[in-house]
Amino acid sequence: MAQNKRARSPSSDTPASSALMSKPVSDAEANSTNTSSVQHPIGKKKAKLLHKLAKREDSWKAIITRAHKSVANESKRQNNIFDMEARSLNKMAQTSKTNTQGAMRKSNFKIKKNQL
Repeated sequence: MAQNKRARSPSSDTPASSALMSKPVSDAEANSTNTSSVQHPIGKKKAKLLHKLAKREDSWKAIITRAHKSVANESKRQNNIFDMEARSLNKMAQTSKTNTQGAMRKSNFKIKKNQL
């Protein structure tokens, strides 16, 4: 039995490992920062939806910002009221102390006057 040998093609003479060593890079992969997926332009409807969602997110953030400013202003107003109340209480305490000292002086003066 004679076996006919086929002639090898010139491309099959190269070692198999050299074909796996390098991979040609396409223009899309070369220009992209994320090579895992190629970015395609989005459609008009999707762009409108994303724009609408972004506006809602900005609106939500603006509402939170206004609420925080309102809370801060109310807190400042209450702190001012507390400061005024503290000053009033200090003045009342000082007045009471002065009145007590005045009353003690009067009573001491009366006692000394009666002793004479």
